[in-house]
Amino acid sequence: MTQLLHADITDKAWRAYYNVYNAHGHDYPEAFYEEMMRLEFAALGTPCATQVEYFIIYKDVAVGKHVTDTEIGDCVVLEYKVTPALLPRRQAQLISYLKVSGKKVGLLLNFGSLKPEGQRRVLTGQGRTPAAAWEPGPADPDLLYPDLTLEIRRGLHEVYRELGAGFMGRVYANATRVELRARDIPAERVRTLEVIHREQPIGEVRFQHFIVDDKVVLAPVAVTEISQSEQNKVRTIMRRRGLRLGMIANFQGERLDVKYVRNKGG
Repeated sequence: MTQLLHADITDKAWRAYYNVYNAHGHDYPEAFYEEMMRLEFAALGTPCATQVEYFIIYKDVAVGKHVTDTEIGDCVVLEYKVTPALLPRRQAQLISYLKVSGKKVGLLLNFGSLKPEGQRRVLTGQGRTPAAAWEPGPADPDLLYPDLTLEIRRGLHEVYRELGAGFMGRVYANATRVELRARDIPAERVRTLEVIHREQPIGEVRFQHFIVDDKVVLAPVAVTEISQSEQNKVRTIMRRRGLRLGMIANFQGERLDVKYVRNKGG
């Protein structure tokens, strides 16, 4: 019989998970379960570390930080969720966390489902996220700035393949800035947006957007889905800058999702 990698350690993690889940169910905040798991590992005589911080490196540049929920045996990462079900994108996120931490084995443990639910993942090969059936292909002649938008898409997919899903939006924005520079694509970063209603200033919100080559508004985000609100924000920048095309790149899912945004006449 094939022996699973670090099976002795993951067996203890599964035991701790079932002990906690069976005792408390699925009604508490995630931080509560993290503390319960720490106490379970202590009772099992298994040392663990919680909230371990790592730098996220993209092409030799630190683009952000990630904190793992729990690590045991210096070789297994535990990621906790409190959600009705584990969606496929959560598995992609776990792989990303393994890449950042340098660990080979990860367990995704859900305390929010109606019955115990967990998944095991092992990091293999180079740890790159698959291209998700995307091929560069030729530039689209029906799109504004076809050559520029194709090169932007190539860069965005490179960021996704290297980092994967699961990080905060600013991590992808920082990595996108690195990638645009590597490709010699000029870009201005837009960090704030002034909100105006009926010609009156309301306040400012923080942004992680770019004006690429004075032609395209580019918004790297990490959201459940690209909402109308995300599109409206891009359109606001487009109107204020007199631009006709925007791109929203969502890094949160199993694959990169790129959506084009146009104002009237674009």
